[in-house]
Amino acid sequence: MGRKIYHYSAALKRHFLPATAVCLAFFGITIFQLRSQPIWFEAESQILVKQKIINKTFPQLDERKKSSSLSLLSPEEIIRSPLVWEQLGTKIVAKEQLFVEQLQVQAIPKTDILRVTYTASEAKVAAQIVNELVSVYQEVAAQKNIAHVRIVAPALIPGQPRARYPKPILLVSIFFGCVLGWTTAIWLDYLGTNTKAKTLDKTKKIFANYTLLGVIPLFDKSGQACTKIRSLELNMPRVIARDLPESPMQEAYQMLQSNLKFTSPDKPIKSITITSAAPNEGKSEVAANLAATIASKGRKVLLIDANLRQPIQHDIWHQSNQMGLTSTVKKKTTLTAAIEEVMPRLDLLTCGIVSSNPMNLVSSPEIIKLLRSVYAYYDTIIFDTPSLENFADAMIISDLTDGILIVTCPQIINPQVAQTAKKFLKCQQKKILGFVVNGIDIMNEPDSYFYYHSFK
Repeated sequence: MGRKIYHYSAALKRHFLPATAVCLAFFGITIFQLRSQPIWFEAESQILVKQKIINKTFPQLDERKKSSSLSLLSPEEIIRSPLVWEQLGTKIVAKEQLFVEQLQVQAIPKTDILRVTYTASEAKVAAQIVNELVSVYQEVAAQKNIAHVRIVAPALIPGQPRARYPKPILLVSIFFGCVLGWTTAIWLDYLGTNTKAKTLDKTKKIFANYTLLGVIPLFDKSGQACTKIRSLELNMPRVIARDLPESPMQEAYQMLQSNLKFTSPDKPIKSITITSAAPNEGKSEVAANLAATIASKGRKVLLIDANLRQPIQHDIWHQSNQMGLTSTVKKKTTLTAAIEEVMPRLDLLTCGIVSSNPMNLVSSPEIIKLLRSVYAYYDTIIFDTPSLENFADAMIISDLTDGILIVTCPQIINPQVAQTAKKFLKCQQKKILGFVVNGIDIMNEPDSYFYYHSFK
């Protein structure tokens, strides 16, 4: 649930301007509709009504019931009855018609006083109708002997029209405007997802300047390649070597591990920064599986969760996040105590408790000291870092490693975000090892026969 809220909040952040425009437009339409309404004046009178008791046990003794059925009605119903309004029509000389719908009769709690209100387009007419209506009701009640009616406060001519912008309506319009704006942002994000790269060929064209090191298809719970597009972020990432050791998906990560070797044939790659152009592309899953694959080849591997914004490696490996990178940098615990072995030859340094200022921790000299202390002990060190879209953490950490491995998902990335990330990397003059395409839908591929039979 929390990840969904984060996803929707990120969508609002990406499409803030159109969402704000929709919200303001909805609010403006509401104001325009209210302004286009005619001006109404509301006049009010208060009357005291003392109803006479009806003998319901012996109705034949009650002369009032014989003479009129009005005695069975409430005062509010009598005021709205055709008898009262017919007599009112003979007394009112006004241009506009009389409408019962514009009449309001309310009883003041714990009293016998009624509040009679009528709304009209002219102030004098509204006051005249209320006063005449109350007078007619008083006469009818006396003639039929059903109640004693006394006028407590006659209607005065209203000095100002009724409020054209009622606060409840304004508050409701603001609320629905915000909801509509947020919905628009989510819809635009979904629409943008449908215009993503989608296929491997389109993704390769986007990252044409970089080397394609691996292709990771979508896979189901059994580890088989599937065609159903799933959210790489909302589903908990899985470690193939641990959860699905017999899965053919392991071959995809073995291919990635082998291709990484050829990127630097003279000097073995010692440390890797793994990031993505946009969030939700599955980089943490790739980092965990790549680390497990390298460890399975007999190399000693340290996986560091350097995503100080939204760490997830501790959840992937079912470890506690109380001690980790942050507590080590702050010297609240030792590095030996913070590192946990999660698989044979694979150690994990979780993020630790998320700091309020991650940038200071990432750029602190303690990170350099930490890397130097573990550099000689491990054959490969993998950093799982935040995406490039919103944060510069990966750029800072990449200065400490041999290069950057970019994870991209055709179902998530779009050319605009990718081009922005590429320009950012070019300006920073970072070494790019290559990119891996994650979450390939094999049925979207022109040569899907190859992918299907390779990973089925």
